[in-house]
Amino acid sequence: MARIEWSDDLSVGNDLLDSQHQKLIAMINTLDNESASAEELGEVIFGLLEYAAIHFRDEERFFVDAAPEIVEHHFASHTIFISTAYKFVQRFQNGEALALRQPVYEFLCKWLVEHIQVEDMQYKDAAKGRAAE
Repeated sequence: MARIEWSDDLSVGNDLLDSQHQKLIAMINTLDNESASAEELGEVIFGLLEYAAIHFRDEERFFVDAAPEIVEHHFASHTIFISTAYKFVQRFQNGEALALRQPVYEFLCKWLVEHIQVEDMQYKDAAKGRAAE
């Protein structure tokens, strides 16, 4: 899987959320390093979970204000992400660290890009719609 590169196509039109998405992408891209040790992989996996929780909290605050009609579905997608991420953490803690590098990387790349381009763009579209009213 190719590294994720930030582009305007991933911008949701909110500086805070865009900068957080950029940081998440940078963290995910560190998993693309085949020489990373198990300890380094663990730091990235746990760091991503911690940072994702902060990002989800901030993102959910914006959705409640800007697009309340899509909040329930969006929150559910965050819950699914956290659930899947914790399964990876459990496997990491069970000694599967190096075997997890590629599956975790692929899951995160696919999930983040799809999440931004589909779900988070609903925020951008709703914000534009409210500005036009």
